[in-house]
Amino acid sequence: MRAGYGLSTPQTQPVGSLVSYFRFVAANAPFLGFGLLLACFSSFGQTFYIGLFGASIRAEFGLSHAGFGSLYMAGTLASGAAFAFAGRAIDRIALRRYAAFALAGLAGACALMATAANSILLTAALCGLRFFGQGLVTHTAHTATARHFEGDRGKALSIVMLGHPLGEALLPPIAVAAAAWLGWREVWWAASALLVFAILPAAMLLLPGMPAPARSASSRSGAWSMLFRDRRFLLALPAVLVPAFVSTGFAFHIVPLAAERSWDMKLVAAAFSAFAIVKVATSLAMGPAIDRFSARVLLPALLLPLIAACLTLSAGEATWIAFLFMAFLGASGGVTQTLLGAIWAEVYGTGHLGAIRSVYFVLMVFSSALAPAAFGRAIDAGAGLAEIGLACAAVMAGAKLLLLAGGLNRR
Repeated sequence: MRAGYGLSTPQTQPVGSLVSYFRFVAANAPFLGFGLLLACFSSFGQTFYIGLFGASIRAEFGLSHAGFGSLYMAGTLASGAAFAFAGRAIDRIALRRYAAFALAGLAGACALMATAANSILLTAALCGLRFFGQGLVTHTAHTATARHFEGDRGKALSIVMLGHPLGEALLPPIAVAAAAWLGWREVWWAASALLVFAILPAAMLLLPGMPAPARSASSRSGAWSMLFRDRRFLLALPAVLVPAFVSTGFAFHIVPLAAERSWDMKLVAAAFSAFAIVKVATSLAMGPAIDRFSARVLLPALLLPLIAACLTLSAGEATWIAFLFMAFLGASGGVTQTLLGAIWAEVYGTGHLGAIRSVYFVLMVFSSALAPAAFGRAIDAGAGLAEIGLACAAVMAGAKLLLLAGGLNRR
């Protein structure tokens, strides 16, 4: 019996060729399109997008790097606390209603960002963007896909995950150009209108009516208890959380870090395209690999691209370093999102996947919340890209050793 939303089993094809991808997409296009759309436009609540407006926000509100990072941390921590309760609701609420709530909430948060007149409202806007964008919209796309597809879970996730690099490739150049022309607040108004009048209706058209998932006996507290009694999970935690910390830190402070190397924002926006291309290629490669070998077997590779990205920052100040760094960062994103999208269902099953994923999401949100303030203090203290990169690489090497010692990658 199929766990999850009570949908009919999707048609599948053997993995091994590009043709099988196209056949798989054709057979499951509406559901995959729904997940990809949500993944793409969760970008409005992701750090890389918010960070594009960092200089304008700091200037208007009179904030230092550490000050803005602290407000961002406060908003993100508050969103994580709220997500601890809202994330598990996907296990009992019809997907259509849950998705509509998440997208409408993200639109409201964008509108609040456009109108924020003081630091309190700015923090509330950041909280809303993180809660709905990074949180519920992303959670909906990932959880629904992982639950709906079993034998082809890796392939389905790799396709839905393409929404993230799509947003990362398309939105930064548009946002930077629009902000220069119209102003940063107007860009947030446009994002809110796009969500209300285009993305929400499109998502509802792609998603057929479906019942709420069968109720699970598990609860949020039960999920926390189960996971924190599992030694494998505890030793894997540093490795699964550090990518969010490192990538958030670099993305949030991309403007001052780029200025250190005399990389202008047009170059950075172009480098995001390299990031997105490599992320797409890596995600597409990881999907069939997960279906063939399993997420557990591939888990030891989780941190390798991000370590390479951090070490690249010590190679010099040439403009090509920006593209190489972003390419490795893209590879890390493709590996991380696809592997961690599949590993929880593979290890713990799909019966209470929403509760399990909400535990991971809360911890990931708290990890990412610490990064802006930590990186901001390092920058204010005079640390450069190379020093920050080497410190991050050393931390990740230690986390990888703990992951291997814990054995989450072993059956």
